Amino acid sequence: MDTLLITPAYLLILEVKNMVGTLVFDSQFKQSIRQSNQGETGFRDPILQVQKQKINLAKWLSNHLFPHNPIVTYVVISNPSSVIKSTVPDHRTKHIIREDNLPFVIDQLNSLYVKACYTPDHIQRLGEACLHNHTEYNPDIPQRFQLCETDLLKGVRCPGCDPDETPLRCVVLLLLLIFIERRSRSDLRRLSTVA
Repeated sequence: MDTLLITPAYLLILEVKNMVGTLVFDSQFKQSIRQSNQGETGFRDPILQVQKQKINLAKWLSNHLFPHNPIVTYVVISNPSSVIKSTVPDHRTKHIIREDNLPFVIDQLNSLYVKACYTPDHIQRLGEACLHNHTEYNPDIPQRFQLCETDLLKGVRCPGCDPDETPLRCVVLLLLLIFIERRSRSDLRRLSTVA
C-alpha cells in the first residue's frame, strides 16, 4: 500500500505508479503493459494490487476491532508524460487517475461519503496502530536470487589509483538491487563482469 488516507467517513488507498511511456491496462489477462522505445514490458495489474490491499486492510481492521468504514481504492499515475490506455472498455479503469485529478476525486468522495463512522479518537488510534504494525520490506536479495557474495562487485574503483584499470569499474549496491528486480540471474552475472 503506497498511501492510506484516513477520514471520518471512509478510508482511501492510493497505489501510486510513476512509469514512463504508454501504459496499457489489459483487462483480459489482468496485467499492465508499458510501451516505450525499449519495447514492451509487462507488469502486475495495479488495479488487482490495490484490490488485494483493500481486502487485507479490511481483514486487518476487523482483527484489530476497528469499525468498518468504506474503503475506496485508486491507482494514481504520477508521471504527467505517461499515456494511459485500456485494451477494452472496462469499469475497473475508472479507478485509475492522474495525480493532478486527485484533489477533485477526494472532493467527490467527501461529498459521497458524509456519514462519519470514525471519531477523532478512532482516527488517532487507527493511525497509531498502522504505524505500530508497519514493517519495512527488506528482502534478502542474494538469497532470493541464489547469489553468492562473490557475485557482487562492491565499491568504486578510483581511476587515479591504478591507471591500467578501467575507470569507475563498479556496481553500486542500489543500482544492483534495481537490476536484480528487473533482470534474470544470467543477466546479473553478465552485468557484474562488464568492466
